[in-house]
Amino acid sequence: MVIENFDFKKKKCFIVDPFAGKSVEAFAKSIGAKLVSKHLNDLDKNDFQ
Repeated sequence: MVIENFDFKKKKCFIVDPFAGKSVEAFAKSIGAKLVSKHLNDLDKNDFQ
């Protein structure tokens, strides 16, 4: 669904998952997303640069 409906080639992508496994890491790499391995409460704007 993400690949079909999100323009990740022209927009920055971020995946927030503190417990990302190999499949999430591979997916992030395949779409050029930055994987942020933090809990939501620990995020700040610098994580999205």
